[in-house]
Amino acid sequence: MNFEDDFNWREFYYLAEDLAMNHNDESSYRTAIGRYYYASFGTVRDFILTNNLYRNEKSEFIMKSNSGKVHQEARDIFLHFNKHRNDSLGKNIATDLNHLRKSRNSADYNAVFDYEKNSIDLCRSRANSIFKNLEEF
Repeated sequence: MNFEDDFNWREFYYLAEDLAMNHNDESSYRTAIGRYYYASFGTVRDFILTNNLYRNEKSEFIMKSNSGKVHQEARDIFLHFNKHRNDSLGKNIATDLNHLRKSRNSADYNAVFDYEKNSIDLCRSRANSIFKNLEEF
């Protein structure tokens, strides 16, 4: 395998799909939720970096770093740009990404897991919504 090319974050989406469709155990379910989040987050981050969608120099520094702050900054950037547009794409991207993050945190850190609140179908739908809204942004 050649790992020198840029990673396609949607590969995580395909892995989540495989885990959700072909494995019927709690660890696969929880892992799928995390992969939906990181497929979405990685795609959002690359979109921001490629299009230089920073709010300011601090925003750019955070987005180019490995800091945990990058997750919040990515959402904040789309909320910021939503204020300057006549549509709700930025808000929708930020909201979907935040819901996916919460589901991922729950799947990764909570011993007791609420499967209805964090359903695979809802996570899949939010990831697809992010991809669609990025194409229109």
